[in-house]
Amino acid sequence: MLLALCTLLHADVYDLNDAGVTLDLPKGWAPSVWTDYELRATNAEGNVALLVWYEAFQPVVDEDTVKSWAARYRTRIEAEKVKNVRMESAVVAEVGSRATGRVEMRFNFDRVGAKGVMYAAGFAGEGKTLHVATYGDAGVAAKVEQGLEVVLDRLKLDKPPMALPEGPLKGVPGVEVVLPAGWRGYLPGKEAEAVSSLVALTGEYDEKLCVRGARPNVDSTGSVIVICQRSWQLGLFDEASATDVEKSIRTLLYGKAADKVPVGSTIELPDRLGIALSPEANKYDLRTLVVPYDQGWLVGTAVGQQGTGDQIGDALRATFTSLSYSGPDDGKPAWSTGQQALHLLSYKPWHPAVLVPLFFVMGAFALVVRVVLRKPAAPADSY
Repeated sequence: MLLALCTLLHADVYDLNDAGVTLDLPKGWAPSVWTDYELRATNAEGNVALLVWYEAFQPVVDEDTVKSWAARYRTRIEAEKVKNVRMESAVVAEVGSRATGRVEMRFNFDRVGAKGVMYAAGFAGEGKTLHVATYGDAGVAAKVEQGLEVVLDRLKLDKPPMALPEGPLKGVPGVEVVLPAGWRGYLPGKEAEAVSSLVALTGEYDEKLCVRGARPNVDSTGSVIVICQRSWQLGLFDEASATDVEKSIRTLLYGKAADKVPVGSTIELPDRLGIALSPEANKYDLRTLVVPYDQGWLVGTAVGQQGTGDQIGDALRATFTSLSYSGPDDGKPAWSTGQQALHLLSYKPWHPAVLVPLFFVMGAFALVVRVVLRKPAAPADSY
């Protein structure tokens, strides 16, 4: 503690405007990189390195979140030409009045026998996640950890975290969207920018007919779900017509690229049938689910980093399972008599609803033919 007090007698101030923090570094610490969103520095002796950066999405700092950060700290330290990186601990602690994730990593430097240590901290800022880490030789581990404590103690958060959105998402006609646990609406600023960049991969831009939700902490860019209304006229949809409807949906969604998208499959939700698609995108996984309802069709797409396809697919299905419809009969589509008749003639010609009327029509036609073709009776002889 005495060492920390002495080093704080002299400090240099660095603003990271995009990150929303101000750093008072102890005297002698020299930055090699200083921008609005990142700072890299070393101490006067050159044996402790400092990294400060931020990511979009404001987190809830809990054990799962901190463990997800540990994977990103691994990526960061591996970029410094080290190997055999392993996590020693990941806990949630109070630093000042902030809930803070604390992670310790151990590793080997490229030079033979040299071992290193990294101490990192993550916490919430205004619509973003802030990370501070120090690393160096394991032989000076105490100084490496002390460097982190000094920086955290002198760090000033320019703006506090925002209140996180709660409750269902509203905006799609006739539907309220309840997101699964860990997902929520997004905040303005950096979160909104990150969400928009991911939503752009889906081709959905009409915010008046769409809602968007996000899941922070899965990876550095987060994941999103966007659900939109479409006023398509595709006729009655069931398992018999699923092949033709799926092809129509792929064409409507992807245009000339429809043939490059894998053929979708029918998926049975608790209250209706849907079409599931898995379009491909560079470095990202996409999952799409389409279902009919009383005001057209709902198109939902989840986007996440490559390797998260199963997770975002499960989240998308859970979202559609918990949709709250305002229309009658829980928003089930009301097919017109004409649509039902056309559907039966096209896909179920042997259905009784088709055969019985056809039988009567054919019977009536046969009767007419018989009457027309019947020979007239010979006239009676007159006397």
